Amino acid sequence: MMRQAILALNAGSSSIKFGLYDLEPSAELQLVSRGTLDLGDAPRLSAKAADGTVQCDRRLAADARDTGIGDLLRWIE
Repeated sequence: MMRQAILALNAGSSSIKFGLYDLEPSAELQLVSRGTLDLGDAPRLSAKAADGTVQCDRRLAADARDTGIGDLLRWIE
């Protein structure tokens, strides 16, 4: 069975901040991960778990303005 989650996005001019929350029917939302998709001169995807552990910190292709959301969704899967 696929795990249910909520992805919250906050888009700015050169970055997208995100929070990924576990959705359990009988519980409050639990933060799973939060991070930034930087779409500026040096595109990067970075994410940390709720406890601060680094989950992802990687450079993205120069065309991340076009592909960045796809990169984020693939990482979440």
